[in-house]
Amino acid sequence: MNKGLPSDRFLVEWELESVRAVDAAAGKSITSERWQSYPSLVKWLQSGSFARPVLGQVLGNENEYIIPVPRYLHDMKRDQLDLAKEWRFILRDQFQHALANGYVVTGLLRSEDPVHYYVVEKMTV
Repeated sequence: MNKGLPSDRFLVEWELESVRAVDAAAGKSITSERWQSYPSLVKWLQSGSFARPVLGQVLGNENEYIIPVPRYLHDMKRDQLDLAKEWRFILRDQFQHALANGYVVTGLLRSEDPVHYYVVEKMTV
């Protein structure tokens, strides 16, 4: 399944009675227009058919970020395994750091880019 790549799985927990979960279960969109203005934790450039990560960012003082993920990872693993590994490791580092610092994944921003974006937001207690 991972074709020579380390695992990239998350343990996901849903608050099933939250407004967002109820809305999603009812088929309502849970995306937000403001997500597009969030800073990205990984910069990327077009590289042939795929995106190439070029720079991982350090978490700053923002309460929200987006983290790009390749749209066509299965094709990338087949055609450019080294590029898929590059993505896997930079994403692992960015997600581990964000999650360890109180951020949670709150959505997926789909785009026409060669990447989609996970939305991470700081949890307030």
